Amino acid sequence: MERAGPEVRVFFNGAEFPHAIDQSAVFLHVSADERPSVTITVFAERVDLVDSVARRVDEDRKAAARAYLASKAPGARAAS
Repeated sequence: MERAGPEVRVFFNGAEFPHAIDQSAVFLHVSADERPSVTITVFAERVDLVDSVARRVDEDRKAAARAYLASKAPGARAAS
C-alpha cells in the first residue's frame, strides 16, 4: 500500500488494484502477534453475487452439450 497525500494505491502480489480507493476505505492492521492485513471497502453502484454449490463447467463442454441437444431437437437435420 502506498499513500501520497489523499491518494492511496493498493497492490496485490505486485499488481496495482485497478480502481480508485478512498483513503477512508482502507484499514491496515499490523500486530506483532498476528499476520498483517489490509481491509478495503470498495463502493459500487451495483453488486452481483453468484453463489452455487455446483462446480464451474468448462465453456467447451457447455458448447458441446448445447450442440448435442440442438441436434436432438425436433426438426433438427441429420449431419451429412
